[in-house]
Amino acid sequence: ADYLARLQIRLKEMGAECPVFMIHSGGGLISVETASEFPVRLVESGPAGGAIFAADIARRFGLEKVVSYDMGGTTAKICLIEDYAPRTARTFEVARTYRFCKGSGMPISIPVIEMIEIGAGGGSIA
Repeated sequence: ADYLARLQIRLKEMGAECPVFMIHSGGGLISVETASEFPVRLVESGPAGGAIFAADIARRFGLEKVVSYDMGGTTAKICLIEDYAPRTARTFEVARTYRFCKGSGMPISIPVIEMIEIGAGGGSIA
């Protein structure tokens, strides 16, 4: 929460007199204040943003089915986008004991974009 408050202050110091929003795990936008109050909503927000961007590109080019791909340091995440929208869910597992075994983690109830995760991120390959 302190980091987000400092970010907002620094942006104002640099002349950015505008609201600051963040992408949440479901692909929508939330304010810095809401993100500070409910940080769990930022889980997997980076790949979610990529899926939303891929859906927008698909719509612009009339591509009804596309796959978005997000390569991180240790994993890669894939999202199927049909009819210009990624699939969504209301639950997600964090801290899985067995990374790719559904049911081995702690379930949380947040809106998320459904993705398949594979252990082949940039750090895994290098």
